[in-house]
Parts: sequence; C-alpha cells; structure tokens
Amino acid sequence: MTEPERTDPTPAPPDTRDETAVSRRTVQGVRRANLASIVATALIAVLVVVSVPVSTTVEYSRLSRGWDLPVVILAVVPLVLLPPYITTGKRGSQDLRARERKVFVLVACIYLALMVGAQVAMGWGFLRAGGIW
Repeated sequence: MTEPERTDPTPAPPDTRDETAVSRRTVQGVRRANLASIVATALIAVLVVVSVPVSTTVEYSRLSRGWDLPVVILAVVPLVLLPPYITTGKRGSQDLRARERKVFVLVACIYLALMVGAQVAMGWGFLRAGGIW
C-alpha cells in the first residue's frame, strides 16, 4: 500500500524523537572531544613535569607586574576542562534545537582549541625554561 499524497501545504512537523537523538549525539560528541582534551592536556602536563626540574619557573608579566609561575600551574588547564565535561553529562539533550546545537558545537570547539593551545604554549615555555627545548 502506498500512502495517500498530502494535500495540505504546511510542512510536516519534525519528529521529536529524531531531534532528541541528534541532540544526544551532539552532546556525546562534545563530551568525547572534551574528554580527549582533558587527556591531552594532562599528558602534556605530565610530560613537562617529568622532563624539567620541579623548581623550574616561567616569568609572566602583566600590567607592569611580574610573577614566577611554577611547573604545577600546568595542572590548572585539565582542572578547568573537567567541570564542563561533568555538567554536559547532566544536561538534558532533548531541549537543544538545531540552531542551539550548531552554536554549542562551535563554542565548544573554540573553547577546547584555546585551552589545548594554552597548555601547549605553557608546556613549551616550561620546556624552554628548563633547557629541554
């Protein structure tokens, strides 16, 4: 049997089950990317801490003030990435519309790229200060 043709010119309503499934997959994908970023930044931190002496510091100056940052500061980026990973797991994915999903993925990608880039830059600075690079 074939379905009768629709004579109504209004578009069919989107299937909410499909929207929920797409939202769930989007959130899972962002969570996986976040977890990969946490692992990568933690590995960078471990690699740098093992490679340079613990007493190695990097000078950071801002607004005419200078600070000596210890190697332990490399633990900050994985710790900053952890709360978004946890909270995206608690968030209900059924309330993300198509536009919100696109914005969510774009913002998450930019955020994760900036955080991993910052960790790489700090790790490189510590390796240079320790005489490794």
